[in-house]
Amino acid sequence: MGYSNIAYYIEQARSGLVMEYDDFVDFIKLIDVIHTRFDAVRFLISLKDRLECILKDYLIKRRQTMKKTKYYFIFGTDPKYPFQGGWIEVWAVSLNHAIQIFRAKYPDIVPGAVNCADYYTQGQFDLTGMKKDGNRGAYCHEVLGEED
Repeated sequence: MGYSNIAYYIEQARSGLVMEYDDFVDFIKLIDVIHTRFDAVRFLISLKDRLECILKDYLIKRRQTMKKTKYYFIFGTDPKYPFQGGWIEVWAVSLNHAIQIFRAKYPDIVPGAVNCADYYTQGQFDLTGMKKDGNRGAYCHEVLGEED
């Protein structure tokens, strides 16, 4: 017996018609199956909600315990860049996190391309000599994120 029969049984019950014993037994079995499946769905939804809470708590704690480092987003001469020359420093727990912070303030002009000429880790940037000599006559324009 499938779910399509439930309307038939409910209509019989509403109209006061007496069901055959076998129909009544099938109806009760159908209700048990539906109830069991709804219980399973409710359980899975509850489990999903609990897992989402656990994951959010974990990510918050993980981010709080991770040491932030500095990333550098440099600019060339393209007039579409927020600045010409120089760089922006971003404190973040990872390069992906730094890109998110940067994009929040300076969205991509070209979809999928970060709105700067290049970006470096602290170690890479130190090797460029820009900290001392600047980049196209400019230095740090802004610092985003917070140092720990």
